Amino acid sequence: MKRILFSAVGSTDPIANQHDGAILHIARHWKPDEIYLYYSREMLELEQKDDRYCYCLKKLEEKIGKEFRIHKIIRPDLTAVHVFDYFLNEFRVELEKIPSAEECELLLNVSSGTPAMKSALQVIGGVLNRPATRIQVVTPEHGYNKMREDVKGDYDVVTQWECNLDNEQGCANRCIVSSDKNLLAEINKKIIEKQIANYDYTAALTVAEDIRSFLSPGVICLLEASAARMKLDLNAARRHLADAEKCRAHAAAAEESATVEKSGKCRDGIGYRMFPHEAGDEIELFEYLLQLQIKLRREEYIDFIRGITPLFFELLERIILKKTDIALGDYYRVKQGVNGTMFKLWDIEKVRRNAVINDILTDGGTREIKGGPVGSRHLTDILERKCSDSGLNNLVSQVRGVERDIRNTAAHCITYMTEEVIKDVTHRTPEQIFVLLKNLAKYSGIDITDEDLNSYDICNERIKNLL
Repeated sequence: MKRILFSAVGSTDPIANQHDGAILHIARHWKPDEIYLYYSREMLELEQKDDRYCYCLKKLEEKIGKEFRIHKIIRPDLTAVHVFDYFLNEFRVELEKIPSAEECELLLNVSSGTPAMKSALQVIGGVLNRPATRIQVVTPEHGYNKMREDVKGDYDVVTQWECNLDNEQGCANRCIVSSDKNLLAEINKKIIEKQIANYDYTAALTVAEDIRSFLSPGVICLLEASAARMKLDLNAARRHLADAEKCRAHAAAAEESATVEKSGKCRDGIGYRMFPHEAGDEIELFEYLLQLQIKLRREEYIDFIRGITPLFFELLERIILKKTDIALGDYYRVKQGVNGTMFKLWDIEKVRRNAVINDILTDGGTREIKGGPVGSRHLTDILERKCSDSGLNNLVSQVRGVERDIRNTAAHCITYMTEEVIKDVTHRTPEQIFVLLKNLAKYSGIDITDEDLNSYDICNERIKNLL
C-alpha cells in the first residue's frame, strides 16, 4: 500500500540532541513513498541556508534503501505560526489536494511544528473524509526537550547526521499512533443508525458514501439492498445482497487462516437472509405488507390508507382460489402495465358462463354487464356467496368497510390524514387495520410470524453491527 506523509517542519527537525526529529523518525520507521513538507517563513529560511531537511531525508534514503518523493509547500510570508484557526483551514485545504486512492495510507506527523500546527493536524486527522494515521514521536527521554540547540546558529547538518544516535543498529522506535477513530466517521455512523431506524435507507446511503473508507466491507451493499427493498425492487435488492455477501466473504478470506489457526473456526460472510417469504407470489405480497407497516410506524397515514386496496385485492384473489371452486383467471383478461404489472378486466363472454359472477356484475340482472376492472368489491361479494367461513367473511367485510369509508378520500382528494381522523371514520386505529390485513394474509396461506414482521429491524441490527 502506498504511504504519504504530511508534516509541518519544526525547530527540532531534522535532528536535535543527537536524535531524529519527528519527520526523520517517522520516515525511518514508516517508510512513506511521498512526503509533503510544510514550511513557514522561518523554517524555509533554514532550509535555504543549508538544505538540512532534504539533505537528511536523502541520507536516510541511502541508509534504509527507500526512496522518498518530496513535495514542498512553502509559505514565505507566514510568520503568525501560533494561530490555530489559520492552520485548521490551511492544512485541510492542503490535505484535500493530496490524491486519494483506496490503496493509499495517509500519515500525519502531529509532533513537528508549532503547538498550533500540531493541534490542527490532530483535529483534522479526526474529521477527514478519508482514513489518516496520526503519528506522535516521543523524545528520547520520554518527556519534554530539556535542552534545545540553536537551530539558527552554527548548525552543521553533516555532523548532525553523522552523530545521530538513531542511525545505530537496534535504536528504539519512538513513534506512537494516536487513536484511529475518525470523529467525522463516528458522528456519521450515528446519523446512519438514526436514519435506518426510521427506514430511510436512501438518506443513510448518502451519508455512508461520504465515509465509505471507514465502513466495513458490505455495508454499502446492504444499505443499497435495503433501499431497493423499500422500493419493492426485489431483483435489485437480491443483487445488492449478493454483492454484500461477496464483499464480506472477500474480507473474511484475508483473515480466515489466522482465525482458523487461533480458534479452529471459519468466518461467514453476511450470512443473512433478507426475505422471510420467497415462494411464488408470497414475496411480493408479504413485502408489500411490510411496506404498509413501515408507513404506519412513520405515521404516513395517508399513504398507508391508499396502499390498502392493492394488497386487499391480491389477498382476496388468493383466498377465492383457495376457499372456493372459482378460478378467477378464467373470467378476466389482462392488460399489461408498467414493470410487468397487469390490469385485470372482466371478460363479458366468459362471465356470462358463471351464474354467481354474472349475478354480481349485473346486480341481480338489473343492469347491463360491462367489461370493466375487476375490483375488490366484486371479489368480496364472490367470497361471501361461495365461502361459508363466517370468521373469514367477517374479516373481509371489515377490511372492505375501511376501504369503502376512507380509501377514496385518501386516494382522490388533497387532504391530511391523522390517527384521529382514521379512528373517527373507520372506528378503528391504524394499528387495528394493519392487524386485519395481517390476519387476511394468513387466511390467504402466508404463514406470518412476529419475527417475519420484524424483518426490517433485524436487517437494521445487522447493518449497525457492521458499522
